[in-house]
Amino acid sequence: MLDALGNVLGSSPLNTFMVSVGPAFPACETLHFIGLSLLFGSLLLVDLRAMGFFRALPLIALHRLVPLAIAGFAINLVTGVLFVAYDPPTYFENNAFLWKMVLVGLAGVNALAFEFAVFRPLVAGDAAIERGMLIKVLAALSLLLWSGVLIAGRLIPFV
Repeated sequence: MLDALGNVLGSSPLNTFMVSVGPAFPACETLHFIGLSLLFGSLLLVDLRAMGFFRALPLIALHRLVPLAIAGFAINLVTGVLFVAYDPPTYFENNAFLWKMVLVGLAGVNALAFEFAVFRPLVAGDAAIERGMLIKVLAALSLLLWSGVLIAGRLIPFV
């Protein structure tokens, strides 16, 4: 399946663009870093608050940073697809990349769990959820998973 996707991406206009436009790859790297900063910076504040730090900041107010995290993820999704289109075998045959994708998927599931099991009940008036163990576990798991994504991403050129 990855071979088929690699063939599609490798013969797509995205590949042609990335290969033929000299500054495209470094521009995507810059945008990828900006997206990463938005994503990880926003989630770091929300997750640390959910774990009990910065109690003076209301969690519901900090949750307004989540759209920045989503914007960062969207930037990284687009630039990530462009990286893969540039040279599919370099990514699809790389264990660090494959682990990164697994961790991104797990982090997405964790984010949905946080949204539906923690944040929505909190907004609905369940203040006790903020003192419970679930919020702390999901926030810590978020930090671990996204840290794993960062580490695996950084390892891609070396694996």
